[in-house]
Amino acid sequence: DKVGMGTFTVSYISITDTTQPVEPVEAGLYIVLLHIEEGDNYIADDTLSFVAFEIRKADSVITAAPTPIADLVYDGTSQNLINAGTTTDGEMQYSLDGTNYSSAIPTGTDAKTYTVWYKVVGDENHNDTEPASIEVSIAPKSITVTADNASKTYGEADPTFTYTATGLEGSDTLIGTLSRETGENAGTYAITQGTLANPNYEITFVEGTFTINKAAPEVTPVVPE
Repeated sequence: DKVGMGTFTVSYISITDTTQPVEPVEAGLYIVLLHIEEGDNYIADDTLSFVAFEIRKADSVITAAPTPIADLVYDGTSQNLINAGTTTDGEMQYSLDGTNYSSAIPTGTDAKTYTVWYKVVGDENHNDTEPASIEVSIAPKSITVTADNASKTYGEADPTFTYTATGLEGSDTLIGTLSRETGENAGTYAITQGTLANPNYEITFVEGTFTINKAAPEVTPVVPE
């Protein structure tokens, strides 16, 4: 504003690297350097005046949120749970516990409902987003279990009831035991599912028949004296 003051030039340096001028486009702290040229009434000022200013990080934007993969059914293998989200402001990361995040797509094996957490880990110019979550389910696989028919003779102990399972994956087994209708007289009784189960399977159970056969009478002859 002084009459005859020389023109001045402006340059910038990063507060983290003062060795060379930079363009102040990235987030961070900068120093503004002013160099005054010689004018009509003023000599050149080679002493660089400066003032610090900051470019703050912008908020990250999720351009497409992750979505659950539909119609997942237990098959004994590890399956991807989501379709990846997208962002241009950093890296999408995911977590199954809300604490440990990575860019890997989360997977699940067992039939159940999973909570998948996700967020953007911002780059040098963007902040992280707050975590959000979606739920994804792997449904149990439908199988058929058929009780094997069994029998005993009246008065004997029940045998161990067995079954045939169709559709189990790999080395999977069922937990629990079969049961039967109560009764000890000779006749037929239904063999039922009892406690037989596995959370990864939805069981269609086919009852078997348990037969108690009549026993031969035990006769002790009496010899007259």
